[in-house]
Amino acid sequence: MQRMKIYVFFFVICFSVSVFSFSMSEDKLVNLFLQNSPEYLSQCCEKYGGIGSLVCMQGDIVAISNALQDRTKTSAFQYLPFSLPGDSAEYLLLAWFGCPLERGWWKLLKTIDGGQTFQQVCEIENAIGSGASWNYRLVDLTADGFPELIEQGEGFGSTGKPGETIHIWQWKSGRFSSILPCLLPDKACGEYTSTYIAIDDLDGDGFSEIIVGPELRMDKDEGGNITWIPLEHSSYVLHYDGSMYVKWYEIDPNDAIPIYIPSLGAFHPSTLPLSELSNPGNGKIKVFISDPAGSLTADNFVTSSFEFAGTSLSFKKIWKNNKQPDESSANFEFVGCPVKQFVRNSQGEWQTNPSDPFILSPDQKMEYHFVGKYVELEVSRGMIFPAILEKSQKFFNDNPMKDAYFTTIPIRAKFTNNKISQAAALICIKKTGNAEANTTKEMKSMDKSTEGRK
Repeated sequence: MQRMKIYVFFFVICFSVSVFSFSMSEDKLVNLFLQNSPEYLSQCCEKYGGIGSLVCMQGDIVAISNALQDRTKTSAFQYLPFSLPGDSAEYLLLAWFGCPLERGWWKLLKTIDGGQTFQQVCEIENAIGSGASWNYRLVDLTADGFPELIEQGEGFGSTGKPGETIHIWQWKSGRFSSILPCLLPDKACGEYTSTYIAIDDLDGDGFSEIIVGPELRMDKDEGGNITWIPLEHSSYVLHYDGSMYVKWYEIDPNDAIPIYIPSLGAFHPSTLPLSELSNPGNGKIKVFISDPAGSLTADNFVTSSFEFAGTSLSFKKIWKNNKQPDESSANFEFVGCPVKQFVRNSQGEWQTNPSDPFILSPDQKMEYHFVGKYVELEVSRGMIFPAILEKSQKFFNDNPMKDAYFTTIPIRAKFTNNKISQAAALICIKKTGNAEANTTKEMKSMDKSTEGRK
């Protein structure tokens, strides 16, 4: 059986975490952790004797201080300050991790007097499986203006394969309550799925779905070679029904691309000067999207659904490809998409042709031409150039000797069968004469400065 491919993308809106109006010193945080250490941890440390357990050093002020300064996903102590809409109180989530290894606990405190005193609001009912690394974040999954609390961990499951856990709590009646059932009914909540979890709004209703990848079974042949085979009907999608996440549908284990289907994309013009990004004007720029991977074609796109970061792209037309009429013309596959590969003869500026669009290989030595029908889109330069400008400026600042920067813009759409299209549209940004002029000006200034010191 072919291993299922799941192209994972995260399209959730993280809730902005407000900064406390009062000053929270490290000493204050350490004391709050010491004062609120749950009884579970003390019992756990006595039982396991600190073996393989990070939080058994909970009484060590120095250790807690170091962990708080670390602020990584593997820290034994984490905290999350935030406020809620329409609520004058300020909240502080304290989280402990590692007793035994890969188990965690959290408590939620609040203050109404600027941090002078704190009261406990709620705490988790049972220790959760977190993984070798973990983090908490606030995300509005249910589109009600209030954030859900998400704990997502990474580690290795019982099968030995990397996996993830996820736990979700919703703000209800002044406390966080779990709205996600156990992912695996035969195990404790939080056991690893031996695969990865994605969060995305698949049906466009504003509620985020949770995509749970397949359980993988190890298959070892006589030569000791190991392959991982997805179990039948172990991969599924959870949907929010208004109060809890429930199973929406199972993913067909025989479908190699069950949810996200990749396509290639190219801007036209394909190469732009950096200076033009700062002055986009009111014009438009074209984007070409290739025939998608798999059995679907460009005719299966929902033409009104193309977007980048919430900005709609105008559909113009579907082109018939006269050079490479269908996928049988392909002689290569790039990121899952069939292409016609040619050795690049020209070493000049990359500019694709609307009647034969192509992108370049990562080493720029090959051309990957679209095969089959492809889509022409249009978008305002003023809407898309700022995102390209920010990335380009950072690249040239970090790589001052480079004169060209290739980057991609993610474009999302839907197919008529409700699967999600994911395309990465390539564009090249080149340094302009402005940068060279500035460099020359700086050199002359340095020369004058040097002459003054002689």
